[in-house]
Amino acid sequence: LLRSPSYGSAIDIFATGCVLAELVTCKPLFPGSSELDQIYKVFSVLGNLKLQNVTDGINLDKRISIACVAGNTESLLTSCL
Repeated sequence: LLRSPSYGSAIDIFATGCVLAELVTCKPLFPGSSELDQIYKVFSVLGNLKLQNVTDGINLDKRISIACVAGNTESLLTSCL
């Protein structure tokens, strides 16, 4: 998402499902203590990522300089494979 050029309707459908689940249960679906913790919780539910998606995320991080893990997003994303 974060300024990604590959944003599409699948992201909106996933987000809508998350919001609806939270409305029904009155609880956060992925209650992380930080953005990084929340990403881990999403991965734990959805399972392993496809290599192409990880590569896109690493390239996006380098392009916009998010540096969400002390500048080491690549190790975070590849550890989820």
